[in-house]
Parts: sequence; C-alpha cells; structure tokens
Amino acid sequence: MDKEFYNIEGKQLDKEQIESVEYIGSYLVIAGAGAGKTLSIVGKIKYLLEEKKIKPSEILVLAFTDKVVNELIERIGKVTDKKIDILTFHKLGLRIFNKSDNHKDIDIDAFNRFIFKYFYKGEYEENVELASIVYNYINQDYNNYNLVAKEKIHKLTENINKVTLNNEKANSVVALIVCNMLHVNNINYEYVVENKYSHYIRIDDKVIHFTKQIMGSNNLSLKNADFHNITRIIYNYLQRIGIDIICYSDYKKYLNEPGAVKRFEIFVESLIQAQKIACAADIYDQDFDELIDRYCKKETRTIMFFNIFRELRKVFAAKLKEEFKTDFEYMINGPIEILKRNQFLPYKYIIVDEYQDISPARHNLLVEVLNQKDGYLMAYGDDWQSIYSFSGSNNEFFMKFTSNEKLKDSKEFYLKNTYRNSQQLIDASSDFIMKNPCQKSKNIYSNKCLEKPIKILKYNISNLDSLIYTLDYIKNLEKNNVVSLMVLGRTNNAINMLREIPEMKFEGNDEYQRSIYYYEGYQNIKIQFLTIHRSKGLEADYVFVTGVNEKDMPLEVNPRNEHISILSKFNQFEEEKEHEKYEGLPSSEERRLFYVALTRSKNIVFVSVPNLKTLAPSIFIDDIKTEALEYVYIEKLYNNTYLTCPECGGMIREVSKKGRVYRFCENKCKI
Repeated sequence: MDKEFYNIEGKQLDKEQIESVEYIGSYLVIAGAGAGKTLSIVGKIKYLLEEKKIKPSEILVLAFTDKVVNELIERIGKVTDKKIDILTFHKLGLRIFNKSDNHKDIDIDAFNRFIFKYFYKGEYEENVELASIVYNYINQDYNNYNLVAKEKIHKLTENINKVTLNNEKANSVVALIVCNMLHVNNINYEYVVENKYSHYIRIDDKVIHFTKQIMGSNNLSLKNADFHNITRIIYNYLQRIGIDIICYSDYKKYLNEPGAVKRFEIFVESLIQAQKIACAADIYDQDFDELIDRYCKKETRTIMFFNIFRELRKVFAAKLKEEFKTDFEYMINGPIEILKRNQFLPYKYIIVDEYQDISPARHNLLVEVLNQKDGYLMAYGDDWQSIYSFSGSNNEFFMKFTSNEKLKDSKEFYLKNTYRNSQQLIDASSDFIMKNPCQKSKNIYSNKCLEKPIKILKYNISNLDSLIYTLDYIKNLEKNNVVSLMVLGRTNNAINMLREIPEMKFEGNDEYQRSIYYYEGYQNIKIQFLTIHRSKGLEADYVFVTGVNEKDMPLEVNPRNEHISILSKFNQFEEEKEHEKYEGLPSSEERRLFYVALTRSKNIVFVSVPNLKTLAPSIFIDDIKTEALEYVYIEKLYNNTYLTCPECGGMIREVSKKGRVYRFCENKCKI
C-alpha cells in the first residue's frame, strides 16, 4: 500500500494505526487521549471499501450519541461517497423493529410520560397498596426506618408522622388531610385535640368533627379507601358547609413534612433514572430480590424504593403491551429477541466507537448482530475514559475483550502516539490514572514538550479571579492569535457561575452547534463552557478546570441523597454479578473523569482550587506528579459588580425557580 493511501484528512496514519486498519477480524483498538482514534476509524472504512472491495451494505458503524454519529458521517463522507450505515444503538434498534414482523410504534418518552401521569395526575391512587407505600416513603421520618412486610402494607398509614403543614400533630389521616387542605388554601382554622378520640376543627362559627359528620364512618383510613376518594369526600363536605377550597386532588399539596415536595420530585426523577440504568445494565424484575438481598438488607427506604419501582415497571410493561408500543429504553432489549428469531441484517463488519461505554444490553445486541452473518467486531476506546457507569456502562466488556468466546481469535492494538498533549502532561496524567489498580497500562508518547503543563491556581476569595489570571496569561502568551479555551466543571452549576457573569458575552455557535463566548477585553480567546462529561472527545488550545475542591471532585455523595445512593445499587449489582470487579477504588470513575479534564488541552491546563479555611482542594491534586505542576497563588483580580458571599467574598449565583429565588455560593458557604 502506498504512503498516500494512508493520508487521511491531511494526516499520515502511523504504524500502529495502519496495523489495525489492515487487520481483518475482531479486534480492540486501545487509544489514549488524542491518539487519533476517529482518524483510524475513517482509515478503516477507506481500506474496507477501496482495498478489500467490501460492499457498503456490509459495514455498520455504531456510536452512542447523535453528536458523534453526525461527526463520523461528516468525516467518513470526506473519504467516500458510498452510503454506509452510521447509527446510534437506538437507531439500530428502531431499524430492527421496522424490518421485523413484530413492528411496534416507538414512543421514546413513554416511561417519562407514564411516571408523570401516574403520580402528578393521580393515577397511582387507584392502586391502594402502591399509594400507601409511596405515601409512607415520601413522609417517613428519615431517622426511623421500620421494615414492613409486604402483607402488612396497608398498615403503613398508621406509622405516618402525622404533622400538618401548620406543624400540628394530627390524630388521624383524615384530620391531617383536612388541615393541609385548609392551610394550602389560606383558610384560618383552629385544630383542637381534647383527647385521643376527640378532635375537631373550628373555622369561625363552624365546627368540623372527624366522625360520621364528614366520612360517614368513625374509622375510615387508607386501609379501606383510597387517598383520592378521601380528599374528594372532604372537598365535597367543605363545599356543602360553605368553605370554598381548591386543589383537592393535588397530591403534592398534602405532603405533610417540610421538604417533602422536594423529596417527591427527587423520587420521581430517581424512578426515571432507575429505568434507564436497569434497561442499559440488563437488570430484570427477577434480579431485584437478589439485588435487595445483597445490598439493601438494612436500608429500609432503599428496599421500599425498589419495591415501588418493580411494581411500576409491571404496570408500565402492561400498558405498552396493551397499546402495542415500545419505548426508548426497550429499543435495545426488544431487538435482541427479534434477532434471535430472524436473520435479515446484512452487516459483516461492525465498528463501535467509544467501546469502553458499552452496557450489558448493548453488548447483547451486538452479539446478535454479529451472529447474523458470523461478523467481525472492530471496537475502539480507552478504559481510562470510561465515565458513564451511571447510564449502565460496564468496563468488564472492554477489559475482557479478547477472552470473549463470541470474538474468536480477536486481537488488541495499542495506539501509542498522541498528537494533542505534551509528553510532560501525558506522563503526569498517566501516572495519575494508574493509581486506579484495574486500568490497562499504556505507554503513550508525544513529540511535543512543555515544561510545567499543569498550573494549580490557588484562589483565596473567588474562583473568578483564577479565570481572570488564566485569560491574562493566555493573552500575554498568544498576543493577538485567536485561540480556544475550554472551561470545564464537574457540575453545571460550577460552569454556570462563570458563564453567567455580566462580562461574559455570547459570540455564536461553531459548526457542531456548540456555544462560543468571550470575556470583555479578551476577544481573541474563544471560550466554551462544558461539563467534563460533555467534553470527552473534544480538545482546545487551553483548558481551565473549575470546582476542583473536596466536595465537587470527587463529587461528594451525601448519604441522604437517595437519588445517588439508590441508583448506585444498580451499578454495584451489575459490577459484581460475575464476582469480578474492574474498578478497585471507590472514586475510580471520578478519577477517570478528572483524567478526561486534564487531557483536553493541547498546551496548558489551568486547575482552579480553593485556598480557604472553609473549603479544601480536591484530594486528586496530591496525586499529580509534582514535576508537572506549577503552583500560583491568586490574589483578588476581579472588581466585583456581582453578588458576593457575606461569609467568604466569593461569587453568588441567583437562580429563579417556580417564583422563588435560590442563591448559591461558589465556595459552598451556607447562605
């Protein structure tokens, strides 16, 4: 093959890239950051079409997001005008559905819509058992977890902490509901408790007794009537006696503990995320008993959550079956069963980008696609950049690629050269990531040298001062050259703190519709604000990493943050199904995330850390080789026209939500 053949996009493929391109069979290309992984994929397509004369219809390229798919379409389109299927896994699933006799309507938001309708529209109230456990789950005292057997589920209401929104101790569920209905409607009342059995409400000259006067029964509760009916009866009664109220059926209005509405919203969001993870990780209803037994024996609320979730999945599955539909998450699992019964896909050569992010469900789909024509799997990825376990990815498939019985005689190729980072940055970031004991060891080389490529900026007031220092440094270094700066944060809030200051101006979008900004006085520095997750696969001339403190990096997991702790059970369960672990440290994925941030820069990485009594730098800073670091102590540079924290002087961000204003200090002060 002549040298010109391997000139792709004006770049010459190196020896290791060519070896993978010319190999026909299943293989895994292990590519470090900036090693030309996508370039190798484009070269592979060119080789298959032009040298091996493979039919375009036999080639399938798979990626995880539409963004990556569109980039691959554009770059592959530069070397061939032949039509090749370049799809996300979900688009492949949809194609399989459409080719089969088992065609179903696809409703990509089905589960989300089902959950919101079920809870916010009150459908769950028709299921007394489920309503009871949900009500108890939302209202239960966090310090009083009592495991309740399934057969006693209807007695849950007896354990509710019956404190009204007006902080009164109610003697019954009915009294609780009445008081809360009056409270949310701004009606003044007096709740009187004479003894355990005698209690009533006084509104002006009206006295409401909690006996036959309202309910027609002395003992009506959620044990023998659903919540919706109780509120309807109370509503009708109050209307009859001249007390005009509204919103009698709004469930959220009756949550009786301060902060309960927020917990309800977190609960609903957790259900949605749990569905995504369960489907991606191939966790089925029969797995839940094992999951609960293994990880949740003493975590009563977690058990309650999984029992609710399991019941909801059954209800949802029944609705889909009834309507002959499938949803976004089942677009992966459904086609697996179709392919086991049918053989109609033409693909022989299957290329997968970012293979380190593969989930069990996607892996199982790949196996069935390969079985159609005894095909080859050509996978590209980097285990050092595996950062999506929260969506079901499992590093096991990457680490055990060559031992997979479905991939006979498979090989591994290492792309050793990087064309982005300096050798000094490579050495420092490689040493940092290999403190995870279960990562693949790599030797990565660069022709670029740069002394002290990582600058640790220690600010004593505001993180914004670190950014101003960075902009000044780049401007003095680059003069009037137009350069790119990527501002990365672990969370959206971290980057929004900087993006939303008055001096930051929106300039426009790049060809991939990513927002570009500039700071007043620094028009030659084009700034992108991205979470670290969204930055993977991208690069910039310079990088500024914000929020590198003890709480955000690694991200602090609050034991009471059930949204995180509950969902982590899925990942834990999936990782240990085969009694093997591919992590090693509790913060392994957070470490990989910081590695991704460090390796986006072609030149210097500026890492902003607090130098405060109230907030310490991230523990990761101590794990970076000192010879790669330069410490800079940042004094106040920014003449503040923004809100400042009265505790530390740092920036305050204001967010308006549902008519309320929330304030956040960048240094985590409680304000």
